[in-house]
Amino acid sequence: MEHLKALKSDNNEVLNELISLVRIKLLKFDDLVAIKEPKYLKRYNPLTIEVENNSDNTLATILISVIRTNSKIGKDNRWTIPLDTQKLKQNSKAKFKLYAFDPFNEKFEDIKIRLTTAKDWSDRSVSEKWFERATEFTRRCKWHDFR
Repeated sequence: MEHLKALKSDNNEVLNELISLVRIKLLKFDDLVAIKEPKYLKRYNPLTIEVENNSDNTLATILISVIRTNSKIGKDNRWTIPLDTQKLKQNSKAKFKLYAFDPFNEKFEDIKIRLTTAKDWSDRSVSEKWFERATEFTRRCKWHDFR
């Protein structure tokens, strides 16, 4: 299933099916770090995320809406980050480290995540170039096959 393609289409049926079959869970997040030079430019929160693919298909790159709560930006302190699932097999789950860009660099209290919905996409879409950078933001930690 292709999340980006589903978000860009007018057919929400495919998107809703994807959202119902893929579960994501934030296990923890850490303070801002730099993922490339210059190292003093700390703009990414490392997130540890569990992704569960309950579909009968291999999972392609997905988009995660990262919401930073209780900041002075308010409800707009969110960003869309691509997660490279590395072709997560059907009926399996894996743990990933996702480096979530913080565009506002404001203090916040907590982080919430969800698969990007049609509303999220209309409010805060990203370019295909950003989507193509998924491998730069993602590290696979652990894998489990349900079968």
